[in-house]
Amino acid sequence: AGGDGLDTGEACGRFSVLLGCEAGHYGYTGQWNSGKPTGAVSIGHYAGHRISTDGQREYAVAVGWSSGAFNQGAKSLSVGYYAGEASQGSSSVALGDEAGRTNQGDYSVAIGASSAITGQGNYTIAIGNQAGQTNQGDYAVAIGASSAITGQGDNAIAIGRLSGVQNTGSTNAFAPVANASSQLTQQESSIILNATGVGLNTDGGT
Repeated sequence: AGGDGLDTGEACGRFSVLLGCEAGHYGYTGQWNSGKPTGAVSIGHYAGHRISTDGQREYAVAVGWSSGAFNQGAKSLSVGYYAGEASQGSSSVALGDEAGRTNQGDYSVAIGASSAITGQGNYTIAIGNQAGQTNQGDYAVAIGASSAITGQGDNAIAIGRLSGVQNTGSTNAFAPVANASSQLTQQESSIILNATGVGLNTDGGT
């Protein structure tokens, strides 16, 4: 039926579904309506579109404008405007406007508008508006609006609004908060409990 409609036939891949202008336009082999991976679902304008000869992979699901458009990993899920748009890792989840938009790692989760927009590591979790927005490390956790917004280190944890805003240290750092703790740099292996609404620097001082 082509890129402008619904196609569930063998031509686009066994048990695959395409719905929307340019959805799944190029499959795994880079040829329109040829070689679409098994069980892939693309719904929305440019959803699951392509990247050169390496398009949407098997059992991946992309729903929304340009969701999972370029090189979406196997068994991954992206739902929302530009969610998981480019290079979404295998078995990862991106839900929300621009969630996990570019270079989301394998087995990672981004839930919320602008969460983990770019550079989310592997086995990582970002939940909340702008949580873990850029360069979130491997095995890191950011929960809450604007938590660990940039440069969260590997194995670090930031919980609460504005927690670990600038940089949560690279090893096992933990910032449970009420409002604005650790808006400055949180050091490695540190714990911050701060209900004052004043940013703390774990090197000492406020």
